[in-house]
Amino acid sequence: MFCFMILWAILLIGCLPIGVALLHRLGVNAVDRSGDRLILALWLGVVILAVSLLGIALVLPLTPTVGGLVLSLWGVWAIAHLATRAEVGRFWRQFWATLQSPRGLWWGVLLLGIAAFMSQPVTWIDTGLYHYSAIQWLSKFGAVPGNALLFSHLGFTSSWLALAAPFNSPLAATRLSATTNGFALLLLALHLAMVCTHIRQRPRLADWFALCCFGPLLLLLTAFQPLRVILISPSPDIPVLILVGLVAWVWLLLHNQPQHNLPRPHLPQSWATPSTLSIESPEQPYTNGTGQPAAVVLILALGAFSFKLTALPLLLVASLYCGFQCWRGAQRLGLGLALSGLLLVPQLLVSAVSSGCPLYPYTQVCLPVAWAPKVEAARQLSSLYNWTQWYTRHPEFQAASWLQLLWQWLNLSRLNQAACVAGLLSLGLVVLVVRSHVTTPYRGQIWLLLLAVTGIGFFLVTSPLLRFGMPYLILLPAFVGGLGCQILLPVHRGIQSGAKWSNASGRSLTGLVFCITVLAIAQLQPHLLAERPVFRSLLMPPLLPQTEYVTKFGRGFQYFSPNDPDGVCWAIPIPCAFEVETNPTLRNSTQGLKGGFIH
Repeated sequence: MFCFMILWAILLIGCLPIGVALLHRLGVNAVDRSGDRLILALWLGVVILAVSLLGIALVLPLTPTVGGLVLSLWGVWAIAHLATRAEVGRFWRQFWATLQSPRGLWWGVLLLGIAAFMSQPVTWIDTGLYHYSAIQWLSKFGAVPGNALLFSHLGFTSSWLALAAPFNSPLAATRLSATTNGFALLLLALHLAMVCTHIRQRPRLADWFALCCFGPLLLLLTAFQPLRVILISPSPDIPVLILVGLVAWVWLLLHNQPQHNLPRPHLPQSWATPSTLSIESPEQPYTNGTGQPAAVVLILALGAFSFKLTALPLLLVASLYCGFQCWRGAQRLGLGLALSGLLLVPQLLVSAVSSGCPLYPYTQVCLPVAWAPKVEAARQLSSLYNWTQWYTRHPEFQAASWLQLLWQWLNLSRLNQAACVAGLLSLGLVVLVVRSHVTTPYRGQIWLLLLAVTGIGFFLVTSPLLRFGMPYLILLPAFVGGLGCQILLPVHRGIQSGAKWSNASGRSLTGLVFCITVLAIAQLQPHLLAERPVFRSLLMPPLLPQTEYVTKFGRGFQYFSPNDPDGVCWAIPIPCAFEVETNPTLRNSTQGLKGGFIH
């Protein structure tokens, strides 16, 4: 538990300067409040660090030393910029001032509660199937040619798993696999707390949207069983869930700024001084840089796509937005193309190295390498990873239409029905809002609505799994809820109104801390009592499930397989596989496993 807190502190210290430097060099002036810049900078830093590590995996194993070196080099690059040093210094001064105030105790309790919650045992089946095996390959060998021949799931490429690889230290064994998702949960809770403090001053549409989007998302992740199991793992589904909403929030920040001719509310001096919590004190707009905020949206979308290919709708809409904003300027268009290349190339190269196909599991375009899937194997992979096939395995749905398949999906669970009803109601309300001229073309909400419609359409066509479609399904209800709050609950009535929202935001933050802490204690208590000594369980999370395995032999190498036919790899050493049907052999016998595999 305390080990998580130390690692998250390292990520916070390392990612913040990277993101702040990008904001300055891109001249993102429209994001003028410290809290907004803090959240945006942290996520930008996470994306850049993750994609960088994935690219480094092509030449080096992602050991803790390599991970620390990459983070240090990015930090040196960031603080070489004078404006970056000034802003990062201001953030840390405000942070230390907050720690010395009574609110510092609440932040400590919140951090402790999240760390305790994330210290539950990892039980998500995909982690045992291939997540942890992929992390082991990356941390020990880097990108290995043809390791998808051992087990097809090892061909899936994710920079989120590359970010988790340096934490796979031999000293911690298998205990730290959920570090990255815990950090994503911490950033989500920090964002919500920031929104509560912004609402007490002068809320914008982006603040209300974030409250209506990330509040329910936090509850779903911590209280809803399927998502909670996924959260306690290194699964890239979690950052994609958050980044879809984050990009929509950025659009609202960039294009829905408050009217400057409205009277500014009079707030007590203690609410506006820079010595208070940084997420509460709005700053003057930043004026340096070249002014290319569309690049921020593109970086976040490319990062989400590198985490998991299910973020394709986000990347498509973000690319369209970037092209629409930059098509008149050659410099901006060139920057967008350069960013796309730099952030996509590691994903495509590592995927090609692992499986022979740059967009694996899409096997229609593969390279002529010795480990690429053969024609029959490619057909089997395409059939296996067609996400709607699990409907048509039943004879009654072999010739079913898409309406019948949708009806079958609705009957699977109450949550699917609730999501469908909420989406339809929200879509109707959005139509009414647009027709009433509350929105205007080319503003942030237009792109938000386009993302929601594109994502839902992609979800219905390709993947009936709600964990893939949820980030897009939640956008419309959150936008309608945020717009309703913006219209019905304006906060510009002087000190009394500010005090009212101050108390409300304080109660919200207290409730958030209390709920997460109670959930953490309730979930963690049995595991603390079951593991001895208790000190070790407080210091680090529990081990991954231990599985009995047998040794099997391939062409010139040995691999390990679960002893139970229905079992998965979990913490079995690599190479872990099941029945290897592709009959691979070592690509270079002198290099061993590091050299990879070929047919």
